[in-house]
Amino acid sequence: IKLRDNNARKAQEIVSTVSRDFITNDVLRKQESANSILQFIDEQLAKIYDRLYESETTIQQFRKEHEIDDSKSYQLQKLPTVDSRVETLEDELISLGVEQKILTEVETEINENKNLDVYRLVSLLAGSEYEGVIAKSLSSLQELLLQKEQMLYVVKQGSDQVKALTYRIEIQKKLIIESLSSVRTNIDSQIEQINKQLKIYYARSNQKGQSYDEIEYSRLLRIAAVNESFYNTLVDRKAEYSISKAGYVSTNRILREASEPTAPIFPDKNAVITVCFAAALFLSLAIILGRYLLLNDIMSIKDIARHSPV
Repeated sequence: IKLRDNNARKAQEIVSTVSRDFITNDVLRKQESANSILQFIDEQLAKIYDRLYESETTIQQFRKEHEIDDSKSYQLQKLPTVDSRVETLEDELISLGVEQKILTEVETEINENKNLDVYRLVSLLAGSEYEGVIAKSLSSLQELLLQKEQMLYVVKQGSDQVKALTYRIEIQKKLIIESLSSVRTNIDSQIEQINKQLKIYYARSNQKGQSYDEIEYSRLLRIAAVNESFYNTLVDRKAEYSISKAGYVSTNRILREASEPTAPIFPDKNAVITVCFAAALFLSLAIILGRYLLLNDIMSIKDIARHSPV
């Protein structure tokens, strides 16, 4: 960074300030995505907390209405194989419910937010069990986003290069959304099959008889478990991105601080003297040559004798 000014101290301070501000702005630009993700996670945490509170309230009311002892399990006398299978299926259903919840939040964000922040999409999908299905697309998207961030340092937002890169990013986003839609359809199909199996096992277990609707109670517990698991997942994501945000550093470095010059850098005294001397010499030679070529006077008798017959 260079600056010319009549005041040497002012020039030095301006260069130093611009250098420091560039480093600070570099870090802030990197933190923008993390701030956006953290804001999105906070919004989702508030929504999921309300759902979790509602689920817990519903379960408490159900227990109170049917006089279920909280200290005891709600399970009745069932065949061990049936009981074990029901527990396994319910665990699978909870896991699929969490994945479905994440996909629902992603699709809701895409549908409701026209200016979608892709970093939010990446933040929710990162670490999920189905991430491998779209891992290549996510990797390509993150690479394109990084290229755009780097390009914005040297070109304007409306440049052709940025527009072309933005178009590629939009195409990549559509591919990811289509992949998510396919995954969600698969999850819905799995949930439907598991629910059918659970109804069969519940019917077998209900043959022993019970004083309340065990299927409804199990459904309420499963909803609460899904909300709790999703809430914990978001809390983990928030911790990860908070730590990541705190660790952002600029890739640029100030190799040498601006120094205050002790002598003027312009005009250069030696250069001015050299140029003036060369100009004077050239002008003198031009004057002499011009006077010689334009000379038409008789200076001596020799000039007459040279042009007269002897």
